Amino acid sequence: MEEAGPMPEKTGWTGTQVGVLVILLVVTNAVTGAVVFFAFPQAAPETVLVVYHPWSGSERDLFLPVLEDFTTRTGIEVTDVTFRQEDLQTILPAQFAAERTPADVIFMASGFIRDWGIDGHAVDMSGTLNEADYLAGSLDPIKSGSAIYGGAFTMKGKPGFWYKDDLFTSKGWDKAPATYNEFVALLADISTDMIPIVSGDLVGWPLSDVTEHFIATYGGAQMHKDLVSGAAAFTDADVKAVFADFLVPLLEAGYFGPLVEWTAGVKNLQDEDNALYFMGTWLPTMSQITDTGTTANMRAMALPGGAANQGVVFGVDYMFVPTYTTRMAEAQSLFDYLVSVEGQEKQIEQGGHFATHVDADPSIAPPTFSGDLVAGKEIIPDLDDTVGGSFQTTFWSQLQLLWADPSQLDAVLAAIEGAR
Repeated sequence: MEEAGPMPEKTGWTGTQVGVLVILLVVTNAVTGAVVFFAFPQAAPETVLVVYHPWSGSERDLFLPVLEDFTTRTGIEVTDVTFRQEDLQTILPAQFAAERTPADVIFMASGFIRDWGIDGHAVDMSGTLNEADYLAGSLDPIKSGSAIYGGAFTMKGKPGFWYKDDLFTSKGWDKAPATYNEFVALLADISTDMIPIVSGDLVGWPLSDVTEHFIATYGGAQMHKDLVSGAAAFTDADVKAVFADFLVPLLEAGYFGPLVEWTAGVKNLQDEDNALYFMGTWLPTMSQITDTGTTANMRAMALPGGAANQGVVFGVDYMFVPTYTTRMAEAQSLFDYLVSVEGQEKQIEQGGHFATHVDADPSIAPPTFSGDLVAGKEIIPDLDDTVGGSFQTTFWSQLQLLWADPSQLDAVLAAIEGAR
C-alpha cells in the first residue's frame, strides 16, 4: 500500500547512497544470526494487542512473521486487522472524538498522524526515539516542532515500471529506452500486441504513484518537494508542462489501459494482458507473482531522460500509538519492537522492504531491483501521503478524471491546487 516517505531537502541521504544500498541487496544475500534480547515486559496470556495495518493477501503474509517474532520475544499476543487507510480517515476521528481507539498500534499516512497528533490523539514518542537512529529526515513527516507523533517502520521504493523479462525478450522490445521518445517508441511497439501499461486503481492510487514518477523525473526532485511543501503550485506553468508534455500524450494515445483494481492489475501483468505496470518494490513478493514461481522473471525500468536532479519516491510505513489505548505499556513495547533493528530486519528479510533504522543490515533482504534505477537520484517523500487530508483524496479523484478525459487537464490541476 501507498505510504508517505522520508527525506525532505535537508536530509542529506542521497540517491547514490540508496543506489549502493540496493546494489548490496542485489549482490549479496548473507543472513546475520545475531540474537538480541529485549527488556520488554512479559504479558499475561490473556493480554492481546490489536494492530491495524493496510496489508492483505501476500503483503499481510509478509508482515505476520514480524508480529509472531514480537510475541515470541515478549509473550504479548497480537491480533492484526487489515484496514484501508482511506476508510480509517473516517473511522478514527469519530473514535478519537469519543476518546476511544479501536486499536493499540495503527499504521496510517504520515499527514494524518502528524495532524491528529498535534490535536493530542497520538502519543509523542520524542522521549523514546533517537532521530539519529533513522535515515535522515525519515521522521520529519510525523513531527511538529520537537514532538514526534509516531514511528517509521520499514519503507518501500517506487522505482519504475515492472515487466516480464521473457516477454520482452521474445517480442524483441526495448528493455532500456534512454530517452522519452524511445520510451514512446517502445509503447508504440507494444501497442501492436496489447495495451502497454496497466492503470492500477483503487481510490485514485496507484495512479498517484505513476504521476509522482513523472513529476520527479521530468520536473525533478525539487519540483516534487516544492509541491509537497506548497512552494510550488500544480497550476504553475512548469508543473503543468510535465503533465501536458509527458503524461497526457500517453493517455491520449491510449497507452494506459482502463482503470483496474490494483491487485487485479498485477495479474494483468502476469497474464500478459498488459506489458508494463508502475508499482513499488513489493510487486515481486505478491501472490500473483510468487504463486507462479516467476519472481525472478520480473524487471523494472524507470522513465528515461528527464531533469538533471531527478527524484525517486520511497514510501515509509508509519505507525502511531493512540492516546486512548488501555494497554499503553504493551502498545509501547510493540511500537519499540517495530522501530528497532530486530523488528525491521525481520520484515526486510521477507522481501520488498527496506529498513529505516540505520543499523539494520540490508544484506539480509532478498534481491528486488537493480540499483541503477535509483543511483544518483534524490530520495523524496510520497507527495499525497505527506500532505494528507482532503488534498490527498482530491488528488486521487482528479487523477481518475484525468485518466478518463485527458482534455480536462486544466480543470484537474486547478481542483488539485484548490484542495491545498
